[in-house]
Amino acid sequence: MIKFFRKIRQKLIKENRFSKYLLYAIGEIILVVIGILIALSINNWNQERIEIVKLNGNLSYLLEDIDQNRLQLENLKKVRKEVLASCTDIINTYKQSQVISNELWNESFFEIVIERQFRGNLNGFEKTESSEIYESESLKFVRKLVVEYFEMINQLNYTESKLNVTIEEIERELFRNGFQDEIWDYVRVAFMKKYKKEKSDRNIDALEVINKYPEIKGILLRYEVDVPIILRQYDTVIKKGEELKVVVKDYLSHN
Repeated sequence: MIKFFRKIRQKLIKENRFSKYLLYAIGEIILVVIGILIALSINNWNQERIEIVKLNGNLSYLLEDIDQNRLQLENLKKVRKEVLASCTDIINTYKQSQVISNELWNESFFEIVIERQFRGNLNGFEKTESSEIYESESLKFVRKLVVEYFEMINQLNYTESKLNVTIEEIERELFRNGFQDEIWDYVRVAFMKKYKKEKSDRNIDALEVINKYPEIKGILLRYEVDVPIILRQYDTVIKKGEELKVVVKDYLSHN
């Protein structure tokens, strides 16, 4: 092809047809420019396809994150509901000045004070947001729901952290007031492996302990008030995650 064009140029020059040669040269330049533009367009198209494939893979990881988050949230819901029911039982029994069984106390109070918090899986989200085409128009609905999903997780984390911190502060006050002397034997038997086979030489009179340490009422009340809010937030995050999954799957089906 190059030899063909060269022959044409040489012929025009020999025939001293400068004007036609000039038009030919301009035409050849235009052809070269068009060729370059086509090559750049193909290269850009290839690069865009590479980014789309990469993004689709990251969106698949995002879907896995949502599923893992839902599993964790469902497990937290189950535990929280069980502990909340026990917490309410202790409060109601105490308010009626009835004997709080050691079984109820032992299985409930130490579950109430255990710190629990949702730890979101966000690796897929981070990979997706790092994509060069994440800000494209075709992903605007995905971005909107991702922002809402993150906001709900942040609100949930705040509520859980506030509950955990409050209980921890009250616990410190309990221990400053000697509460550990009341539960020493039980804690060793219940939580320390080498004492598992032993039995405490005395039971805890929970009614008396609550009267002696009013801070316990604060823990029970705070748990009973905050956990229903947390449970609703769990459901909100789960629901938003399912909405996001629908939109992401729809995008993937068209790309």
